[in-house]
Amino acid sequence: MISEKIYAAIDIGEWSSKLVIGTVNSDKFNICAIFNSETQGISSGDVSSKNEIQRTVIGLLEKAKALDFDIHKLIIVLPSSNMNVYRKKASNNVTSVNKVVSSRDIELLKNACASHQIMTGEMVIGIYPIQYTLDGESVEDEPIGYRGNTIELDAFVVSSPQSLAKGIVDAIQELEIEILDVIPLPIALFNALIKEQEGKNGVLIADLGGAHNSVSFFYKNLFCGYRQGKTGGTFITSELASFLDNDKKQAEIIKVKYGSADLNSATNIEVYKNKTSGKMVKEKEIVEIVDRSLNVIIDEVSKSILYLTKNNHLPIILTGGVANTEKIQEKFRLALNDDVILRKFDIVGGSDASYYACFGAIISYIEKFSKVERELSNV
Repeated sequence: MISEKIYAAIDIGEWSSKLVIGTVNSDKFNICAIFNSETQGISSGDVSSKNEIQRTVIGLLEKAKALDFDIHKLIIVLPSSNMNVYRKKASNNVTSVNKVVSSRDIELLKNACASHQIMTGEMVIGIYPIQYTLDGESVEDEPIGYRGNTIELDAFVVSSPQSLAKGIVDAIQELEIEILDVIPLPIALFNALIKEQEGKNGVLIADLGGAHNSVSFFYKNLFCGYRQGKTGGTFITSELASFLDNDKKQAEIIKVKYGSADLNSATNIEVYKNKTSGKMVKEKEIVEIVDRSLNVIIDEVSKSILYLTKNNHLPIILTGGVANTEKIQEKFRLALNDDVILRKFDIVGGSDASYYACFGAIISYIEKFSKVERELSNV
């Protein structure tokens, strides 16, 4: 039995940052508070200012403290920008004299996998075992306590740009905050959004974020692949701003209000006046811009799916700000001819992937020590 304990996870995205606080009580996990802030210090998928990241984190922690949550330990959700997944193998001799596999043998084996060549400027942020082999025989889970001579590991190795991963971790550590764990965004989303049988049979997560879109591939509950597209919600906003001749802030408001991406229901009512020409713009014209922009995103997602898996009929879980309407879900379903699911929980944030990622990161950390019952409730 687990006594009540508070956990906090933070997701520092390129546009916004989220802090989610939850408790474990009688083996049940429940979200009790969430906080949102504009991100400073991240630009074009990299750290632009460590001091600004620290101000972002401090701002969120102060909001939490105002509600009597005094947080000094954090689980970090690491952004997926330019993340890569490699499949690596390594083998070592069992180190003990009596040839019993120890935790040190497992650690050395994982380090050997991590030391394999990856792209310049990257660092390993996660090692996810596929299979252990002891003297040629496959073993379920870590073979600690088994006797043998040679141990082998086949694993997926996840990497991130060093400047991004190390920059975020260093910025938070300098605030004298203890980092409990660092969870890659796709892993966190998987823990929050995917049912166990889905993960076992194979599933794709399409994260339609602001800066870019991405697709993560999971099979047998393993993180098997990741591919990032170039366009996201800000691409739609930029296209609208150019067409309407206004700033991106105003274009974002118009996108949210009129950009349903449903051409059938769009009207010819004039809803906006072009600042330069004075011409009135119809609702249908705005929706057409959104629709064309969304087609670009869908095309990138489709290419990512084909790149990651030959089975193009796996279920696709949609998340991210762009995925926040059922009409967009239907558009993806028609375009991809697949089982497309827009998965929402009854929490503040709708389909915002950052909230789910924080929730999933906390679950990922807790389940290293004990199984918990997940319970999402209103805030």
